[in-house]
Amino acid sequence: MSKRALVLGWFRSRPKHLEKYRELYSSLGYDAVALGYPTLNAISPSRWQKLRESPPKFVTEKFDVVHLFSGACLIYYNALLSPHFNWDHKCIVYDSGPYLPTSAHIVHYFQNLGASKNALTRSTMIGNGMQKLVDMVWALQGFQAEKELKQYLEVLTCTRPKLLLNSYGDRIVLHKDVAKFVELCTKRGSEVNSHYFENSSHASHYRVHPKEYKEILSQFLQKHIRDTK
Repeated sequence: MSKRALVLGWFRSRPKHLEKYRELYSSLGYDAVALGYPTLNAISPSRWQKLRESPPKFVTEKFDVVHLFSGACLIYYNALLSPHFNWDHKCIVYDSGPYLPTSAHIVHYFQNLGASKNALTRSTMIGNGMQKLVDMVWALQGFQAEKELKQYLEVLTCTRPKLLLNSYGDRIVLHKDVAKFVELCTKRGSEVNSHYFENSSHASHYRVHPKEYKEILSQFLQKHIRDTK
C-alpha cells in the first residue's frame, strides 16, 4: 500500500497552485492529493460549521501525513470535528502557520495582503476598527470566539509529530502566536520541529528555498512514516 499525503492550500489557492507540492511529495514516494481553499471559508464561522456537516471528500479517505498551508488549518480542524472523519494520520506539516480562528488573525491577514500595503490600511486604528467589525459579525452569527479557540488549540496541539515551516520575512503570520502554539504542543508531549527560512514570504518557502525545503521535509517524513508494502 503506497504512502499518501493530503495537501490543503492557502486562502484563494487552487489545485494548479499546489501542483508543485503534489510533485514534491511524489518525488518522495507519496501519492498526494492537493486541494485549494476558497477565501470565504476563512472568515465565516457559518462556513466552518458547514464543513463539519458536509465535509470535503477527503475526510473519508486515508492519509499518512497532512500538509497545511496558512489558513488551511481551519479546514483541517473542522474536518476533524465532522462525524464522517474516520481515519488517523501519523504527522502534520504546517507551512506558513498555524493560523488561528481569531479576529486578530483575520484582520492581520487582510491588512498584509499584497494589495493592502498602504500605510492607511495597515494602521493600528484601521486594524482595531476592522477587528471590532469582525467580532460584531461573529457575535451576530452566534460564534463564541473564545470557546472555539480553546477547542481549536486542543485539537491542533495533539500529540502527533509536527513540522512547522515559517520565515520572519512572512508578514502575514503572527509569529508570537506560532511561538505560543509550539509551547502548548510541547507541554502536551508533542514532538515539534520548527524551521525558519531566510527572507521568504507567505507560503513561498518552497519556491525560494526548494532544496532546503525538500531536505527538511524528507528528513521529517522518513523519521515518522515507515515504508509500507
